[in-house]
Amino acid sequence: MQTKIYLGIIRNKCVYPLILTILLFSFIGNTQNLERRILPPIFGDKAFSHIRNLEAFGLRQAGTANEMEAANYIQQEFLDMGLTSEIEMFEYESFEFQSLDLEINNCHYTPVGLGFTPYKNKRMYQGKAVFVDSREPENYYIKDSIVGKTIISNDIASHFQLLQYQPELIIYVDPLDFTKLKNNSETTYYLKIEGSYHKLKSPNVLAQIGNGSVNKKEIIIGAHLDSYRNSPGASDNGSGIGVMLELARYLKKHESQLNGVVKFIAFGAEELGVLGSRKYVAMHRESLKKCVLFFNIDDVGGNGIGSIETKGGITSLPEPLLDELSKKLVQEPWEGAISYWRVLPEACLMNFITTVNHPTWLVDVVESSVKESGLEINYATNMGADQMSFSAVGVASSAIGIAGAHPHTPFDSIEKVNKQSLTKAGELTVRIVLKTDSLLKK
Repeated sequence: MQTKIYLGIIRNKCVYPLILTILLFSFIGNTQNLERRILPPIFGDKAFSHIRNLEAFGLRQAGTANEMEAANYIQQEFLDMGLTSEIEMFEYESFEFQSLDLEINNCHYTPVGLGFTPYKNKRMYQGKAVFVDSREPENYYIKDSIVGKTIISNDIASHFQLLQYQPELIIYVDPLDFTKLKNNSETTYYLKIEGSYHKLKSPNVLAQIGNGSVNKKEIIIGAHLDSYRNSPGASDNGSGIGVMLELARYLKKHESQLNGVVKFIAFGAEELGVLGSRKYVAMHRESLKKCVLFFNIDDVGGNGIGSIETKGGITSLPEPLLDELSKKLVQEPWEGAISYWRVLPEACLMNFITTVNHPTWLVDVVESSVKESGLEINYATNMGADQMSFSAVGVASSAIGIAGAHPHTPFDSIEKVNKQSLTKAGELTVRIVLKTDSLLKK
């Protein structure tokens, strides 16, 4: 923001020195804020330009050619900066509906989505259903009366809210059908699911600064490159990719001052349930023993204050996941790539998504970085993104988010992205990375 000063005739001579004093202190304050900045003034503009380029590829849905084009663009940017870079492809199976038939009171309906776990291979459901209207107050429902039952809902966007009821199945129907069904006295339903698994591939783009050795420690900065199925993904997560690329440019110029190796990963298929990061940790368990910090940048183009993960201490998976369902939930998507299904919170999945790894030293690094930057940020616990995959395998992890106004919608466009938020996310991230690096021995 540029301040304009208008000088006019000042009749009271006592006012003039006062104005000069105010202006002087204002100038000093602004100078101090500038001195706190580590990144160059054009950082936000440069990060913003990457968002524009990514948006030009179209919807970057997991498993599509557009996602692959975005990956190629990111790799080329890394290479142009002088980093070593490669693309690791990973394969996964996505269950997709061929037909859904819901029968209630001899009438047939087509659900618009399901909350279920396809890896149980159960394709027929029947029984009593509880209707949950997203527009009604939460205290209208008694949680204990819904546990283990089937919910019929009119709003698939309320999926994560409905999970608190611990249902066996969630059937999402059109709002008009919901109104009609809710008014029926008969709530016995029959649901038949037909579908099949399709093999898909997505990319993880890897790059690094510095030559790794057997004992050299590493810091990983991550951001996902895919977008939600119907969204341009400007803030979620073109913003994270833009910030990560420009951080790579900055850190490359200061490579000689780094004690450890800094790696960058652009994950594919995050929107299917942090799939790219889960695949990465499965493929790199040995090298992750050298990783002292994973820091994730996800959706940082909004207008709010934003959050950084520091709360919750350290909670890890209690035991290995040995049964077939657990293995599937670790290896495969939690949301359909094409069809509208989202996984339910099986016990092993709940263990995963509630894991955090915030040791005391990391909390100190984050909080001191925030204080020294002079920037305002909230402190949060698990924010539910790629950092969970690293926390679950014992890597100290954190993340930053400054959420856009319209994530996972067609309105998450570049016009809504706040450049100042990109700079803020970059400033805080680079401070945390450099402070962590300073703890490493050359």
